[in-house]
Parts: sequence; C-alpha cells; structure tokens
Amino acid sequence: MIIDFGRVVTGLPSTAYNALKSAVRQAMAAYPLLPNGPLETCYNLTGYRTVAVPKVSFEFGGGATINLGVPNGILVEGCLAFEMSGPDASVAVLGNVNQRNFEVLFDVEHAKVGFRANACK
Repeated sequence: MIIDFGRVVTGLPSTAYNALKSAVRQAMAAYPLLPNGPLETCYNLTGYRTVAVPKVSFEFGGGATINLGVPNGILVEGCLAFEMSGPDASVAVLGNVNQRNFEVLFDVEHAKVGFRANACK
C-alpha cells in the first residue's frame, strides 16, 4: 500500500473495492443514493440528524490494524471515500481522508510505518 497525503480518497484494487462498496451500500441502505454524485457511492444525507456509518478497518502484515474514524474517515461530503485503483494486481493507495485523526510515523531506518489513532485532536 502506498500512503499518499495528496490524494483525497483511497484507491483499492477491484475485488477489494467492490466488496467494500457492496458492504457499505448494504449497511447504509436506509439512505438514498445520489444518482450523479462526484464518486460512485454518494448519499443524500440532507435532513438526517445522525447517520449510521459502518466501521472500516485496514489490516496490515505483521498483525497491525487501523480502524478508520466514523464517519469522517469513511465518508467525504456524503460519498464513500474510496475508489477503484485498477485491476486486482494494482497497488492500493491510502488517501488523506482515511488518514484523518492519525499521526503517521515513518521509520526509514527500519523500513516501517506506524499509525497512532486520535493523535490529531
């Protein structure tokens, strides 16, 4: 996975993206989809005081897991903050919406990346 602070939404290979999109649409079936939103899965959330957004996590090698913030780490302006990056052989790219409320630590010497939740409050 590439971590890209300049990219807004996260790009996932097709199988992962389609599975996520399907699960989110099923979990958020109570909310109307926008037919012409800026991303593939956008909702008209006008008039809703609260919105139930499913939890999404990334699991990395070595047992590391990050739980994305709800709803800010999942939705951007009512749209699922993910898009398809390409075929399954494509690399996933972690966009900045999914990095909200995380401090991202780069240990260049040991070739490791760390995420610290709620570090930006």
